[in-house]
Amino acid sequence: MKPYLVALSILIAVTASFWVLTIRDISLDEQDQRIPLRNEPALTGNRWEDMDYGPFLTTSIEAPDPIENIAYKGIAIPLYKAWDARRGESIVFDTDLLRYAFAWEGGFLDLRGVVFDRSHNTHPSIKGDPVFSNPMRPGWSKDGSFDDPRSMKWEPLPLEIGHYEGLSIYGNRVVFQYRV
Repeated sequence: MKPYLVALSILIAVTASFWVLTIRDISLDEQDQRIPLRNEPALTGNRWEDMDYGPFLTTSIEAPDPIENIAYKGIAIPLYKAWDARRGESIVFDTDLLRYAFAWEGGFLDLRGVVFDRSHNTHPSIKGDPVFSNPMRPGWSKDGSFDDPRSMKWEPLPLEIGHYEGLSIYGNRVVFQYRV
């Protein structure tokens, strides 16, 4: 047997042994009894709502006003995690329209939909009191007109108007990158 294959076999065996020794069986009830972070909302008992999604959550998100104001490719940011906000403030950035769609305080999201609570024809929506809400129009304009040039409401803006390029994490803060 070749020496590098022997070394690789030993490395795999040691790594597997390490994982077996470090994994212990923890009941789900024990996992739920964690210490909450400062400014973190209380646990609800719904695993999809109690889960820590990190500094942002990407999903389709619906605002109460105006009617049918949905950020189809929305990124929800719980500001209480990044900025030590006191009232559970959160905000949604719409990557299709390059707009801050809405903001609210008093909670994060009512996580509904197939991936969360298995309900159909629903979207996650804000949980709390709205602070502001922008209509479903582009957040950027080249010619002064904020009319929506898209043929379907769930596609991004044309490249000549603007293009979402991604996000990065700086500590616990979210930084958006887009080209206009």
